[in-house]
Amino acid sequence: MTTERSPEELAAVLLQATGLEALRREVGRNKAWAKAFGGFRPQSLTHPMAAGKAATFSRDPALMRSLVTVYLKHLGMPEHGSIEQRLNAAAARTGLSEEVRDTCAQLSRSGGTATAAETSEVPAAEEGPAAVEVEVEAAALPAPKARRRAPAKPK
Repeated sequence: MTTERSPEELAAVLLQATGLEALRREVGRNKAWAKAFGGFRPQSLTHPMAAGKAATFSRDPALMRSLVTVYLKHLGMPEHGSIEQRLNAAAARTGLSEEVRDTCAQLSRSGGTATAAETSEVPAAEEGPAAVEVEVEAAALPAPKARRRAPAKPK
């Protein structure tokens, strides 16, 4: 058994292992993916570009879970069963690299969403005074600036 990978490394492995057509299709149809890959046209996406977004995926549990689902679909894994069961089945496949099988096994243990927010990589907030809510009266806010209209043209 290999060492546990960081959430960013897990995302990078999946982004590299997923077919480009599957990645491009998801960028083209999923708004969250389009936002993550902002500035890239789906058809220009390459594996190095995708792997460069691993940190973005590792910070967002919904995006990471979506990546896992796209990867499992790319593999042709049946869509029935929990994501953990599907990842376990993928980890047992012999045609995959050991790195990918280990990634699937680690993700299956974390429910398919091992993100930086769920691991110890994100430092815990230090204990301090409780947050205090402050009510702000509307009168305390500056009034919005009036829009100036262009002078009417003579007819």
